[in-house]
Amino acid sequence: MRTLRLYLNNQLDQSINWTLLEHGNIIESGSSTWDEISGFENVQLEIYLNASCCTIFKTNKTSGIKVKALTDELILGLIEDDLVDDIEDLKPILMQLEDNLAYIAIFNRAFYEQLMHLDKPIKLVQSYVYSTSINEDIGQWTLYLSADQNFLRVSQFQYYLLDDTQPIPELLEDMLLNSGKKPNQILVYSDRALDLNQLQEKFKIKFTLATEPLTFGIPIWNFYNQKSSSFKLKIETGTKKSLIQLFRTLKYFMIMVSILWVINIINIYVNKSKVESELKINLGKISKVDKINPATLNLISEKLTAMAHARSLPDESNFIPMLTRFLKVTGTTEPDDITQLDYSEKDETLIIFLQNFPASQFYNYQDIFK
Repeated sequence: MRTLRLYLNNQLDQSINWTLLEHGNIIESGSSTWDEISGFENVQLEIYLNASCCTIFKTNKTSGIKVKALTDELILGLIEDDLVDDIEDLKPILMQLEDNLAYIAIFNRAFYEQLMHLDKPIKLVQSYVYSTSINEDIGQWTLYLSADQNFLRVSQFQYYLLDDTQPIPELLEDMLLNSGKKPNQILVYSDRALDLNQLQEKFKIKFTLATEPLTFGIPIWNFYNQKSSSFKLKIETGTKKSLIQLFRTLKYFMIMVSILWVINIINIYVNKSKVESELKINLGKISKVDKINPATLNLISEKLTAMAHARSLPDESNFIPMLTRFLKVTGTTEPDDITQLDYSEKDETLIIFLQNFPASQFYNYQDIFK
């Protein structure tokens, strides 16, 4: 699709300059009335507003207020003291919220409504100011001087309209001479000759002539759907139907998984109940079992040990089996080599003290015991 760039001032009843692009290349340009613009077919619009189309205000009064609660009436009320025109004739656009700081663009309501009543897709609506370059990290301001508009851009969003005084607007001169906050550098866009060296000497600030072309097509504003605080994803009809079908399939799949999960849980509890029942029956011959739990199993374990001892069935952790195992493994150990034996029934450990043992073979014996 081709792109039609419109360069608007605040008078839509006058001729409008435009540029037609295809694949990023300019193929035609001209000037037409607002009604003639509708004659362009198969184009999407990029609208760039003259700096005088709106006024930018910066405020921190929106702190603590949810974005959805910031209605037009509330926004205008927050900056009412700074407004000159009747509030009913104004349309506010909340441009940016960051660190409790908001930038608000104020339009004439009639102009804004006329701007929005277009039957073509609007890709971008932004001020012409934002096509200029600015580098806030180095303390740069951007000065634009032409026959159509004069403005000073001091940050990503904020700018000031300037008067037509030449060679330098009076407002800019006042800001550079009397303002407490001055830039380190000023980037200049101008269609008339300026003596930058003279300006640098006068204001003690570096003036640099812009050499790069204006950057169009970068969305800083997009208030065609200005009720939304973020861009909305637009999905084609065919894609939307496919996504709905996918969600339905996933829904049925999740239902089946949930049913199988429930059946599996029920099966686990049934098997657990059967095992407990069998254990109660079998262990009931040894001791009364009301419930299978660690305390019951420990009690039965003690009784089994006592029964084994009563029948002279030695446990593997008893003294004699452990000493027998040691003597079998360490066949070279003589009885006279054993000087002391310490056996702990509680810890099930046997400590053997030897006066003669081949230390070099220790790890081999250790592996065999393991």
